[in-house]
Amino acid sequence: MNMDDVMKENLIDSFRPRLKVFISVEPVLDCLHIISADQREFLRQMAKTDGNSAAVDALISAVLRKPHPEGWFQAFVDALCNAGCQQAANYMMVKLPLPEVEEQNDHCMRMIDILVPSLLDMDTKVVCTSCFSRGLITKDDMDIILCLADSQGLRVGARELLKRIVRCQLGWYSEFIQILRETEHHFLYVLLEGSCDCDTTDLYRSESSLGDSTQRLPSLPPGGNNSHLTAECLVSSIISVGVN
Repeated sequence: MNMDDVMKENLIDSFRPRLKVFISVEPVLDCLHIISADQREFLRQMAKTDGNSAAVDALISAVLRKPHPEGWFQAFVDALCNAGCQQAANYMMVKLPLPEVEEQNDHCMRMIDILVPSLLDMDTKVVCTSCFSRGLITKDDMDIILCLADSQGLRVGARELLKRIVRCQLGWYSEFIQILRETEHHFLYVLLEGSCDCDTTDLYRSESSLGDSTQRLPSLPPGGNNSHLTAECLVSSIISVGVN
């Protein structure tokens, strides 16, 4: 048994709840070739019928399926980076946010969810274009959002924009409210600015400060629910088990 693979499997499975939040499955499938074309097409169809979260869960299971091809873990991380899922990639590279930053980000995501009815009244095309120019969303994201806005209406496009923004790298909230201010969405800017103090830019715990944690991850019980743990708490508990 390859212990390096076992540690990487544990890392992925431990962060499965976080990955389900931060991965957009379709662009990752475009960049990931360690699973078969038939499996990728199956996952694309699952995303359409069952939703992104279910498809991401199935994607993770497919990535973890043995035997692993050579370089499988790096291929997964590269696919996340190339697909614009940088926060998911950060977790895989053990570039973890501080616990308070992670908690703030969770709160900001909840606030966006609560305020969706008001946010759907934004000028979707203007905000979407600004989000792309500021690097919050990818070109593919923008094309999909604008297509939805043209074909199904601005509110549908706005809903898709919000779904994609909350998957961004931490720090997205402060960027988004500045975009609302700059695009003259004064009411929405005031609404969000007063709802959450989530300036999470540059508040990461570096990989080096964790001492290359990916090399010391022991086996965890399968099927564990770690969704209540912060990233730092989760890795710290894994490391302490390995030390003891």
